[in-house]
Amino acid sequence: MTSFATAGGIQWPCTDEAPNGTDRLYGDHHFMTDDDQCETYGHDLTTGGDVSATDHAASRFDGRARLKGAEWTPPAESPDDSYPLQLMTGRSVYHFHTRTKTGRAPELNAAAPEPWVELAPSDAAGREITDGDLVRVESSRGAVEVTARCTGTRQAPCSCLSTTAARAPQPMT
Repeated sequence: MTSFATAGGIQWPCTDEAPNGTDRLYGDHHFMTDDDQCETYGHDLTTGGDVSATDHAASRFDGRARLKGAEWTPPAESPDDSYPLQLMTGRSVYHFHTRTKTGRAPELNAAAPEPWVELAPSDAAGREITDGDLVRVESSRGAVEVTARCTGTRQAPCSCLSTTAARAPQPMT
């Protein structure tokens, strides 16, 4: 078997039949949606309520992919005078979820060592914020201080707070 270090990566999943990896997950077109294979049965996209085992069985996914559609609903809160920007959270290309695995890679830590907030250039200029400034991001639920990144990938009035940082520079207050 080729090691990760010498191969430059191994395509997951690796199985007994394909120890060097496989080209695609679910290549056999059988998804883990059988009633006896599911760890959970999902949730309602609107209410967040759990789907029961009975409701899941009635849907008869039977190894087929489960795709759910939901009606658009407006956000629970919109920008206002107190909080004029819409705040989203997002992942970094360098880190996955809580960094339990990617946080051990020095190259990834060097690429994204700290959290940040991305701002549209017009939002940043209107607040006299420049790229690299330490800024306070505040909502009705709390606040955190992070570095500003003024980027053309954000459209006003929207900001994006990275969620996969090595550590928050201070606890949410």
